[in-house]
Amino acid sequence: MKLYIFRHAIAEEHGGSGDDADRALTESGRAKMVRGTMGLRKLKVAPPLILSSPLRRARETAEILAEGLGGTIEEMAELAPGFDPPAVLKALGRFAAHDSVAIVGHQPGLGRLAAFMLTGSERGGTLDFKKGGVACFEFEPDSIGSGCSLQWMLTPRVLRAL
Repeated sequence: MKLYIFRHAIAEEHGGSGDDADRALTESGRAKMVRGTMGLRKLKVAPPLILSSPLRRARETAEILAEGLGGTIEEMAELAPGFDPPAVLKALGRFAAHDSVAIVGHQPGLGRLAAFMLTGSERGGTLDFKKGGVACFEFEPDSIGSGCSLQWMLTPRVLRAL
């Protein structure tokens, strides 16, 4: 399975309600993500399923991806901030029949997840995902730490330049 790991695009510093979960993407964040999606199309990225954190900024990013790349969106509670990497990977096992899946979430959790996939250890470090950035992994859900490989990782600036 190919797993595309996306960090949400640039969001407001504070949501209108004061609740972190309600922070929306900025207009600039939206525009940059749309341009990044054009780069992803050139790379032939087209996951049929996009799993999103329940937070607004992740959901809005997933909507931009779905519009630009196709695919359907499902909310995945395990992607909320503070998630446990093994719990996310266990949840991803439900989608093992797909050739590719995208997830949209938050730092530092995504960085810890990526490192866990490569090392099999929760203390294996972290990867830095920029807002709107993406990494592509090849993995089998039951081979974490031994059968995972990082195919590529791109910053949003590189995506927009493609």
